[in-house]
Amino acid sequence: MHIGTEKTGTTALQRTLFKNKNAMLDNGWLYYHDANLFNAREVAAACVGDNNADAYLRRNGIRTLKDRLFFRQRVISHLEKQLFHAPSHIHTIVVSSEHFHSRLVNQESIAQLKTFFGQYANSFFVVVYLRRQVDLATSMYSTRLKSGAHEQFHPYVEKLLAEKNHYCNYDIFLKKWETLFDRDCMRVRIFDRVELIKSNIVNDFFSVCGYTGTWKPTKINFNESLTPLGQLLLRQANIKHLALREHADAESWKHMRKMIVAHFSGKGRQLPAAKANALQSRFIQSNEAVRARWFPDRKELFSSHFLDNESEITPEQDQVVDIVYKYLNN
Repeated sequence: MHIGTEKTGTTALQRTLFKNKNAMLDNGWLYYHDANLFNAREVAAACVGDNNADAYLRRNGIRTLKDRLFFRQRVISHLEKQLFHAPSHIHTIVVSSEHFHSRLVNQESIAQLKTFFGQYANSFFVVVYLRRQVDLATSMYSTRLKSGAHEQFHPYVEKLLAEKNHYCNYDIFLKKWETLFDRDCMRVRIFDRVELIKSNIVNDFFSVCGYTGTWKPTKINFNESLTPLGQLLLRQANIKHLALREHADAESWKHMRKMIVAHFSGKGRQLPAAKANALQSRFIQSNEAVRARWFPDRKELFSSHFLDNESEITPEQDQVVDIVYKYLNN
């Protein structure tokens, strides 16, 4: 069970698993995926509970308790169909969703996930990758904009990097899983090229899980960030679309959004070193607790060194883009 975290190469891993599902099947490994997806996003949505919000449910019009119950049963039926009819030589099921990290925020939802697969498994093996919190947050900003959000960079990053946020506080996050799964069956890894086997998550994951069968590599760079200018352009496009969403030409907006994503991919906006250090220091105690439990031989969980960034957008540049957008739309 690969549970994330988000922004740790999960899409590249899942696409590789999906692309190689037949070869894995020949070797006794079944890669479970949802009906119309290459990962287990629907399973995560089915496990969030009856009262917790979930973007996937909202996007698919699943709003009432009756809707949720019907959706959950549909997910269970699909799971049963894949697993109950699996070939007899299958000995391992692989399931992956970074939303197990971001959406299952209490032990009840994690227990529901364990129940989903528990009737088919006599043991579990849980793999999770951790990324330095500041790097996670700055990378997540592009993803937020691609989903239609329009927050400004600094307020978004500071809000996400809240000390008690399950999403970024790995001590809080991992303890919930450690309570329900034997620690001996968990593998906590650091998402960093110098830490990963052969410098990428796919090789690392297969190696950690003990998969020795054949597999073909696929493109690694999915969900790339946008350059700082691309982020500004997309943010303004999202604001415009939000203001006129009842009358706006949705297809034109989607086309413009695709153009920005396609032509402004690259390293996204970063924090100045002093600011990055200040925000990362919020997690000194929680990261130390994770280091002590899972990485006792390391001096620190993550590097405390940040480079002075040269791609920072100044407030003046941000304002100029805003003025240009307003001028062009008058």
